[in-house]
Amino acid sequence: MNAGIKRNYSFENEKYREKLTKQVLHMDQGVAYNPEYRASRVMSLYPSRVAQVIEAVLEGKLKPSKRGADLVFASILSGQGERWQNFSENPGDFLHCAILGRELFVNAGFVGSSKRVEIFPSPERESLWTSSIEITANGDYLLFVDDASYEYTKEAPRKLGEFLKHRDIRLRGRVAGSTGFALLAQGRVEDGIKRLTALVEELNANGAKKILTLSGQATYALTVLADEFELPRQFETVDILDVADGIEAKKAHVYAGSFYSRFLKKSHRLAELTPNQIETPVLNAPEFVPLFDADRRVNGLGIWASPICPEYAGYGDELGLLQGIRDAALAEIDRSSFSQLIVCDPFAYRELEKVAAGKLVYFWNLLR
Repeated sequence: MNAGIKRNYSFENEKYREKLTKQVLHMDQGVAYNPEYRASRVMSLYPSRVAQVIEAVLEGKLKPSKRGADLVFASILSGQGERWQNFSENPGDFLHCAILGRELFVNAGFVGSSKRVEIFPSPERESLWTSSIEITANGDYLLFVDDASYEYTKEAPRKLGEFLKHRDIRLRGRVAGSTGFALLAQGRVEDGIKRLTALVEELNANGAKKILTLSGQATYALTVLADEFELPRQFETVDILDVADGIEAKKAHVYAGSFYSRFLKKSHRLAELTPNQIETPVLNAPEFVPLFDADRRVNGLGIWASPICPEYAGYGDELGLLQGIRDAALAEIDRSSFSQLIVCDPFAYRELEKVAAGKLVYFWNLLR
């Protein structure tokens, strides 16, 4: 790690040890919403049971093993069905315990089933971004493009450029790269902290007072995680949703993604951007996931919508959970009568291209 950055992010810090103790004592109230359990019906994949495995290894009561690694690495880290949703706690608590727990297994030689931990952007994407995004010497913002947004959004950068120009949001430069979240999620905690530290230092060195982010993961990394790692920042992080005036939705199902809906709790902002003029509740909608017969948005927005997929690179899926998780989320979406499926996460967009391309729209295309 860089000189001067202390590793407080560790189970040696009592703060995180206390978080783990709380995660063990969940009592399974969120089992009906936990995507890993719903896809497998295997109780050992439920967050509190995973926390029990981590705690047992940490205390030397259980030896690290491939089976233990598979259980601890199985979660897609969506925040859904975890303790915080029932007890109004910090939505990142299990996330931190899982990351540090995975590090225990990595250090013991068990790396889970991941085959790749980062995205490698295609060189041909650069010409699209260069032609779409205008840079001016007296710009107010530095644009940070996380690697998934850079690689997976197809033609959306063109519309993003039009939106920025229309809103007179002037950019002084553009930085593209990884937040380090995938490395953290794979238990490579030192590497993940180094990556985020290097990114923050690069953004600090630019001198921009405002950094414009394009995804929930990027915003989370440059705010919540940067605070967690005690990284000094000389800039304000501004999410793309917070400079928009609206989203051109027409009978749309809006999929926020886990970072926006749960970790950042920005569902209210998405709701503000897609207000209905006509709205009749659908009476047989699933509990906590309201549906409407409406003109602009046909689903309620909040913390309970099912996740489509892991929102980071490198998930190996040795336990065969991903299709079940995706199918459950699609079944939930299909209960709404939508003309558009607006997606606000690049990983979910890439996944849904395989099964819902006809009505699929990335949210940059509709910003105003």
